[in-house]
Amino acid sequence: MNNPANIDTDTFDNYYESLVLHEVGERQLHKQFDEGTVLDIICTALNQLPARYIRHPINLYFYSSQAEQDAMALKASEAVDYALTQVAKRQ
Repeated sequence: MNNPANIDTDTFDNYYESLVLHEVGERQLHKQFDEGTVLDIICTALNQLPARYIRHPINLYFYSSQAEQDAMALKASEAVDYALTQVAKRQ
């Protein structure tokens, strides 16, 4: 995609990406599936979640409660569950 303002887009992230990647790592899905399947699981999970952009993780911790952070982690876990189900249907 074109970036006419020449803004460094590496300075912000979708927080849900880190939550989904953490969930995939915790479940060791990379040991159960090939890389392409894991990437499909990650993309499918992320498509179930809203975007939550942050510049620095500390901003999220400062501006959201522990309950909100726990709810986001649960949503990420549920999205990975859903993604696993969907990917299994295609195999």
